[in-house]
Amino acid sequence: MNRKRNAIGCSRRRGCGYWLSRPPSIPHTLLSCATLCSLASSIYSQFTCSNPPCSKAGSANEFSRCSKCQSTYYCNRECQLAHWSAHKTQCKPWFDKHRKCDDMSAHFGKLELVTWSGVCQVTEGTLLLQSVPFTLQRNPTIAAKEHLGFGCVFEEEAADPKERFETDCHSDLEKFFEYRPQGFRWTCCELVGSSPYGCDHHGTGPKACTCDFCRSGERLPDDVYNNPHPSRKGLELSRGPDPRSRGIPWTM
Repeated sequence: MNRKRNAIGCSRRRGCGYWLSRPPSIPHTLLSCATLCSLASSIYSQFTCSNPPCSKAGSANEFSRCSKCQSTYYCNRECQLAHWSAHKTQCKPWFDKHRKCDDMSAHFGKLELVTWSGVCQVTEGTLLLQSVPFTLQRNPTIAAKEHLGFGCVFEEEAADPKERFETDCHSDLEKFFEYRPQGFRWTCCELVGSSPYGCDHHGTGPKACTCDFCRSGERLPDDVYNNPHPSRKGLELSRGPDPRSRGIPWTM
């Protein structure tokens, strides 16, 4: 414990993960898990109004949040309006910094938290890429179906991430994204937030789609286009192929 001489730690052997800076009024000690969690919750649940002349502090339910950037908090509408002239130049969607993909393309839609249910199909089969001219052959069979709920978690376990989002993260989307990026989806292509690959928009994006199907000039097969996964639900997506994708170099 010497490495945290000015900290308070949980007394459980594995602990709950909390370490707090030690106030002068509290001696260096290990507290019970319940006591420490209660103390941490009271500290981390404090918010401050983003309007500098105000700077009122309080709990999460006393504040509203900027609906666009989700990063500034206000105690009332008057403070939000007063701070807008200073805030508007910095007010950008919180997910802008996550748009870039590994293949140098970028998502152009929104990053949404999946709060509805759906089905994840586990398929078995073959995907063959033949030589020039490129053709894709698929022979999938559905091996299993898993029902998913809030945050793309198994439906019977969805209550836990939902509680974490509402309680620990105070319904802050950016904080919850850091915890579970796979619980989000991009509205431009249905890919989950944890996927580092390109934006597979199949022809609706500002730049050519880089997916294998579009580069080979193939439309999406039924098992892909009709995927019942929660990240697909409610989206009107193109089936491709994107004519701009022909000729894009293949990277193996």
